[in-house]
Amino acid sequence: MCPFIMDLFADRERKKAVGIIQKAFRPTMSYKLMAEFLSMEEEKLVEWLVEELKWDDARVGDSFDCKIARNCA
Repeated sequence: MCPFIMDLFADRERKKAVGIIQKAFRPTMSYKLMAEFLSMEEEKLVEWLVEELKWDDARVGDSFDCKIARNCA
């Protein structure tokens, strides 16, 4: 039961981390670098961003503009 409890907090903490990373890295940042910070594979990160945060322009191997306001909550 204990390992599954941490899964409940992982998404919340990742969302907070994405917001902090987005504020800290300007003007652009690659999804690969963000995946390294979040200890995820790039493909899984992009999939998670599209599903959870509704980032429509997330693509593997691409970078994103940190200056654009995005949903991180």
